[in-house]
Amino acid sequence: MRKRLEICLLLLCVLPALSGCDFLRKAAGRPTSADIEIKRQQIVLAEQRRREVEDSLAREECLRQQRLADSLAVMDSLAKAGCLIRNQSETGRIVGKTLSARYWLVTGAFRKPENARRRCERMEASGFTCEIVSFGSGLDVVLAAPNNTLRGIYGDYRRYVESEFKTPDVWILDAAPEAAQEKR
Repeated sequence: MRKRLEICLLLLCVLPALSGCDFLRKAAGRPTSADIEIKRQQIVLAEQRRREVEDSLAREECLRQQRLADSLAVMDSLAKAGCLIRNQSETGRIVGKTLSARYWLVTGAFRKPENARRRCERMEASGFTCEIVSFGSGLDVVLAAPNNTLRGIYGDYRRYVESEFKTPDVWILDAAPEAAQEKR
């Protein structure tokens, strides 16, 4: 009998060792190796997602810095060319129209509406997009080459300077979104 008891005790000690720690963990109410592996995978996935978000934010910040540098370079090029950029708040309100883009080339101001219309038609025939607006000063102003980026308006400015329409007093209107709203 004692021999059997010794064999049973030996088996009780050896069998858990052969079956791993999961038997004892389960008996003690602790997580098993399968539970631990699932948790480890969850932690790895969460860390991957965190790194992806950080990488995405870093890429976006890099692009923002690059856009800022590009804008500064374009503004420097425009300043060297002697082209002014004026905010709409400096020029007065546009009467009766809502502008469709942020940046416009201001190519001329005319007392007679037919002169502004003629200028606009000639520019459109040469491939420029134009609009005639009034700042409320009694002059009809010809706006050309609508664009939403400084880089784009700089390209249009260069094209304009190389065209037959070049005038020394061309400037760029910055009709920021809040300033481009229709004012009456």
